[in-house]
Amino acid sequence: MDLNLLKKDLQLEKEKIDIDKRIDFSNSFKVELSLTLKQNQNMLNKDEIKRIIIYKESVISNNIFNLFEVFNINKAYEFLLENLNFDISFPLVEKIVETLSFYDNDDIFFNSNAPKNTEAELFMNKQKRKLDFENFLNLYYDQKSKLKPIELAAFVLENIYNMKSLYNLNKILSILFMNFILIKNSYLPIIFDDFDNLNNTFETIYNKEILQINNFLNLAK
Repeated sequence: MDLNLLKKDLQLEKEKIDIDKRIDFSNSFKVELSLTLKQNQNMLNKDEIKRIIIYKESVISNNIFNLFEVFNINKAYEFLLENLNFDISFPLVEKIVETLSFYDNDDIFFNSNAPKNTEAELFMNKQKRKLDFENFLNLYYDQKSKLKPIELAAFVLENIYNMKSLYNLNKILSILFMNFILIKNSYLPIIFDDFDNLNNTFETIYNKEILQINNFLNLAK
């Protein structure tokens, strides 16, 4: 199946699809994204995540950090959507890291991704991330004009996922910034969950994008 032809169909049909259907499609993706990206110990199910993200309802949980985690993943994704006119940069990455790690509630901050760190440890972690991202961004800007959008999305996902300085944020950040590249290039966001076989990243993204576009186009039928 030709992804370029599908993409042309996508551009032609987008405005024809009812706005409520587009919102439903977007909300469904946000729920699936949070379901995929939450930590393994977070036992919130799909229905509970849907209530949190779409209906802004409270759910009963024995761990308040589970609620914050789902809320913050969605907040980080929304923030990237608001910044599509910009490119990947270290300040943008740090804003996402901050969004994923803390929840501001009357000046009370909860770290939802790691044990409590000292200020010195937080500073050192940031310096390690900065060095890793400086190296990554040098490669990214070199490859950006050479790679097609799906190839660039695969490049971003692989390189961010393999950053040691991100600890347990590598999966979340790699998927978020992969989708940042896809959406910037007029593709649809997708869920990537095949981290055991990064040798086929391009093919996996390509095939998932075909399925996602077909799902979206089916809304018009």
